[in-house]
Amino acid sequence: MSRHHDEDAPRVVGSVTTAAREKGHSFVFATGADRLEYFIHRSHCRPSPLFDELLNGDLISFTWLLGPKGYQGHDVRRATPSDAQGYRDALTAQVDSRGNVAPPAHEETMVGRKPARRR
Repeated sequence: MSRHHDEDAPRVVGSVTTAAREKGHSFVFATGADRLEYFIHRSHCRPSPLFDELLNGDLISFTWLLGPKGYQGHDVRRATPSDAQGYRDALTAQVDSRGNVAPPAHEETMVGRKPARRR
């Protein structure tokens, strides 16, 4: 993969959910406020030592690509305080007054649809 980083690309802020460093694995998974899961390889962290410092729950900022195996994070950096606040605001906006989390906009829901009948 290319090591070129597009400074103008939109960035996603996500929370590290899994950090796999044992047995030669060198990747983390992060979940964005959009609730998508992103795969991040150590080679995409800037600066390079950042990867070894990441813990579950840490907030990171990154660009992404849709690869053959799913969403991949690139140009990974620690989230700035303003990034972190935007992430928290986005999560708060998804919770209604009863504490229910709204589904992501891209997910199809069954509300208003009748189930298909089997014959």
